[in-house]
Amino acid sequence: MAIEAIQFQNSLRQIISVFRIRTKQFYEDFQKDTVILGVNLTSTEEKIEDIRPFIEEFGLTFTIVLDEEGDTMMDYGVIAYPTTYFINEQGVIREIFRGAINYEIMQNTIGAL
Repeated sequence: MAIEAIQFQNSLRQIISVFRIRTKQFYEDFQKDTVILGVNLTSTEEKIEDIRPFIEEFGLTFTIVLDEEGDTMMDYGVIAYPTTYFINEQGVIREIFRGAINYEIMQNTIGAL
Protein backbone atom coordinates (compact mmCIF):
# COMPACT_ATOMS: atom_id res chain seq x y z
CA MET A 1 0.00 0.00 0.00
CA ALA A 2 2.78 2.47 0.84
CA ILE A 3 4.45 1.86 -2.53
CA GLU A 4 1.14 2.41 -4.35
CA ALA A 5 0.58 5.65 -2.44
CA ILE A 6 4.06 6.89 -3.34
CA GLN A 7 3.57 5.91 -6.99
CA PHE A 8 0.21 7.69 -7.01
CA GLN A 9 1.73 10.82 -5.47
CA ASN A 10 4.57 10.79 -8.01
CA SER A 11 2.13 10.32 -10.89
CA LEU A 12 -0.09 13.10 -9.56
CA ARG A 13 2.92 15.43 -9.24
CA GLN A 14 3.90 14.67 -12.86
CA ILE A 15 0.38 15.40 -14.09
CA ILE A 16 0.22 18.61 -12.08
CA SER A 17 3.67 19.64 -13.28
CA VAL A 18 2.74 19.18 -16.95
CA PHE A 19 -0.61 20.95 -16.45
CA ARG A 20 1.13 23.80 -14.63
CA ILE A 21 3.67 24.26 -17.42
CA ARG A 22 0.92 24.33 -20.06
CA THR A 23 -1.28 26.68 -18.05
CA LYS A 24 1.61 28.98 -17.20
CA GLN A 25 2.66 29.14 -20.88
CA PHE A 26 -0.94 29.78 -21.92
CA TYR A 27 -1.20 32.56 -19.32
CA GLU A 28 2.01 34.17 -20.55
CA ASP A 29 0.88 33.98 -24.18
CA PHE A 30 -2.70 35.18 -23.70
CA GLN A 31 -2.71 37.32 -20.54
CA LYS A 32 -3.37 40.52 -22.49
CA ASP A 33 -6.74 39.22 -23.70
CA THR A 34 -7.57 36.54 -21.15
CA VAL A 35 -8.16 36.21 -17.44
CA ILE A 36 -6.94 33.00 -15.86
CA LEU A 37 -8.34 32.33 -12.44
CA GLY A 38 -7.34 29.27 -10.47
CA VAL A 39 -9.74 28.01 -7.85
CA ASN A 40 -8.34 25.93 -5.04
CA LEU A 41 -10.98 23.57 -3.73
CA THR A 42 -9.90 24.37 -0.19
CA SER A 43 -12.69 22.29 1.32
CA THR A 44 -10.97 19.19 -0.08
CA GLU A 45 -7.54 20.01 1.36
CA GLU A 46 -6.21 18.24 4.45
CA LYS A 47 -4.52 21.41 5.66
CA ILE A 48 -5.06 24.92 4.34
CA GLU A 49 -1.40 25.62 5.15
CA ASP A 50 -0.38 23.29 2.27
CA ILE A 51 -1.79 25.60 -0.41
CA ARG A 52 0.83 28.37 -0.48
CA PRO A 53 3.83 25.98 -0.66
CA PHE A 54 2.10 24.20 -3.56
CA ILE A 55 1.60 27.48 -5.43
CA GLU A 56 5.21 28.46 -4.81
CA GLU A 57 6.58 25.01 -5.71
CA PHE A 58 4.90 25.09 -9.11
CA GLY A 59 5.57 28.79 -9.73
CA LEU A 60 1.93 29.67 -10.34
CA THR A 61 1.63 33.40 -11.08
CA PHE A 62 -2.02 33.76 -12.05
CA THR A 63 -4.66 34.58 -9.44
CA ILE A 64 -5.80 31.69 -7.26
CA VAL A 65 -8.82 32.00 -5.01
CA LEU A 66 -9.82 29.68 -2.19
CA ASP A 67 -13.14 27.85 -2.28
CA GLU A 68 -13.21 27.29 1.46
CA GLU A 69 -16.82 26.15 1.73
CA GLY A 70 -17.02 24.18 -1.53
CA ASP A 71 -19.60 26.55 -3.02
CA THR A 72 -17.74 27.08 -6.28
CA MET A 73 -17.16 23.35 -6.64
CA MET A 74 -20.89 22.71 -6.26
CA ASP A 75 -22.03 25.68 -8.39
CA TYR A 76 -19.81 24.67 -11.31
CA GLY A 77 -20.32 20.92 -10.91
CA VAL A 78 -16.65 20.05 -10.50
CA ILE A 79 -16.32 16.27 -10.57
CA ALA A 80 -12.75 15.89 -11.85
CA TYR A 81 -9.42 17.53 -11.15
CA PRO A 82 -8.39 19.64 -12.90
CA THR A 83 -11.48 21.03 -14.59
CA THR A 84 -11.02 23.88 -17.03
CA TYR A 85 -13.84 26.27 -17.93
CA PHE A 86 -13.69 28.68 -20.84
CA ILE A 87 -16.06 31.55 -20.13
CA ASN A 88 -16.71 34.26 -22.69
CA GLU A 89 -16.85 38.03 -22.08
CA GLN A 90 -20.58 37.79 -21.34
CA GLY A 91 -19.94 35.30 -18.55
CA VAL A 92 -21.31 32.30 -20.46
CA ILE A 93 -19.48 28.98 -20.08
CA ARG A 94 -18.51 27.99 -23.62
CA GLU A 95 -16.39 24.90 -22.97
CA ILE A 96 -15.69 22.54 -20.07
CA PHE A 97 -12.76 20.14 -19.98
CA ARG A 98 -12.53 17.58 -17.20
CA GLY A 99 -8.99 16.35 -16.66
CA ALA A 100 -5.73 17.77 -17.93
CA ILE A 101 -5.72 19.36 -21.37
CA ASN A 102 -2.84 20.32 -23.60
CA TYR A 103 -1.75 23.72 -24.83
CA GLU A 104 -3.16 23.16 -28.31
CA ILE A 105 -6.64 22.55 -26.91
CA MET A 106 -6.37 25.72 -24.80
CA GLN A 107 -5.21 27.73 -27.79
CA ASN A 108 -7.91 26.40 -30.14
CA THR A 109 -10.63 26.91 -27.57
CA ILE A 110 -9.68 30.50 -26.81
CA GLY A 111 -9.51 31.16 -30.56
CA ALA A 112 -13.08 29.90 -30.98
CA LEU A 113 -14.49 32.24 -28.33
